[in-house]
Amino acid sequence: MLGVRITRDRENRTVYLDQEQYLNTTLDKYGITKEKHKAKKIPAADYEHLRPASETDERIDSTEYSQIIGS
Repeated sequence: MLGVRITRDRENRTVYLDQEQYLNTTLDKYGITKEKHKAKKIPAADYEHLRPASETDERIDSTEYSQIIGS
């Protein structure tokens, strides 16, 4: 299986699966491991904060957020 580490314990007849390497690679890709806390802008989670856009508003790239969540 790609991206999955398989550890077999023959004596106890068990198999362990983990994705530690995949997780570390994904966190490095988005720069999450470089700092203790890295703020990520997210789309509005509820209707309470919705309002018409103004000229000074900063646009959020929703595709990056989707990629992080999907990973």
